[in-house]
Amino acid sequence: MSNSGNSTVSPYFLTKSEFSVLFVFFSSLDEQPTTQCSGDHHDRPREARDMNLTKTLTLAATIAMIAIAPAMAGDAEKGEKVFKKCAACHSIEAGKNKVGPSLAGVIGKNCGHVEDFKYGKGYQAACEKGFTIDEAFLTEYLQDPSAKLSEIAGSKERSKMSFKLKKDDQIADVIEYLKAN
Repeated sequence: MSNSGNSTVSPYFLTKSEFSVLFVFFSSLDEQPTTQCSGDHHDRPREARDMNLTKTLTLAATIAMIAIAPAMAGDAEKGEKVFKKCAACHSIEAGKNKVGPSLAGVIGKNCGHVEDFKYGKGYQAACEKGFTIDEAFLTEYLQDPSAKLSEIAGSKERSKMSFKLKKDDQIADVIEYLKAN
């Protein structure tokens, strides 16, 4: 992965909560099957084989997901190019609002954090419920802003932002670019 400027990419692709869930899950795999032995000891080796197969397949699937996770991360340099589409309405310069608010340092901020910007009614309705502008939010929001705001607000809302990014790689790249700025 390449990055522009002084941005850094975290080598971690699992959140603490995701890691905790995996840890608890894999810890539970050491437990023996809880079925009662019916006296037929011929079933026991089959249960053990099935448990070992389940462990092996689960571990293989997890390793595969972990292996491809870095490939799914965005590229800030590519994101800078994609952001040119966004620059018609947004700036990455702090305090410089356009049709849309400045996106300087937006990652990790609470909704409505640009105080001197007049947000649309749909955004305000979602913001009343509260949300943080993080990677997960942006991934869905950039695909369909009105749908994401409606989901958060719990009612049909319309975003002032009509632009949508449909390609997952472009979304990941723009998010990396925003993280760097």
